[in-house]
Amino acid sequence: MNRAHSRALGVMGLMLLAGCVRLDAQVGSDPPAARGGASNAADAGASNVADSGASNAADGGASSCDSAAPLELYYRNLRASDVTDLINFIVKVENRSAAPVPLATLQVRYYFSDELSAPTLLEVYYSDTCCSNKSLFKDQVLASVHSVSASASADAYFEIGFDPSVGELAPGDSAQVEIGYSDPASIATSTQQNDYSYLASATGTQADWDACPGPDCRPTFTTCNLTVYQAGVLVWGAPP
Repeated sequence: MNRAHSRALGVMGLMLLAGCVRLDAQVGSDPPAARGGASNAADAGASNVADSGASNAADGGASSCDSAAPLELYYRNLRASDVTDLINFIVKVENRSAAPVPLATLQVRYYFSDELSAPTLLEVYYSDTCCSNKSLFKDQVLASVHSVSASASADAYFEIGFDPSVGELAPGDSAQVEIGYSDPASIATSTQQNDYSYLASATGTQADWDACPGPDCRPTFTTCNLTVYQAGVLVWGAPP
């Protein structure tokens, strides 16, 4: 049994055993500290685990992190510590093109060294679009864990995608998603210092984060170490 299949079985076991209440975090906030293992892994799209090397998008384009890119990614680290019991971050993808972008064509990837053993818990805490057409769609976010060939800074990545029912991202608008990844019992920890996409300096207040995108957005929220794919083509960032 490979690692990804064992991870999937572990999450299924958790779903059967934990008849519990979902814990929601408001955008940009930390989830409740005392979880006690009570969480729900059955949210739509919140815990899909793929086979090793599986991917919805090929590395089909040159990486770009400049003003010419049609999409820009912003990343805020909500647990900026070298060792943590919860990998927790939020991303925004801005549509800088002149045309609407179907959100179902986009995937965001966060690369890391996965030190947790099954069962694991991947949850979507919050998602919305802003600002010409404000909408909430947490249950339509497709979050998954994929294994990749190991390197010094990554052997896996989180992929954030969207169900077609979410619709389009209007020009100038952004979509944001907050996720968390942990041991369901909050016992095992992850070392973030060796994660390719981890950036300890990508922190700030909620007001700082709300300023992105825009001229007052903190430069530390912009990183090339996460990637965005559009219809299978790399349009932002550089994979490890």
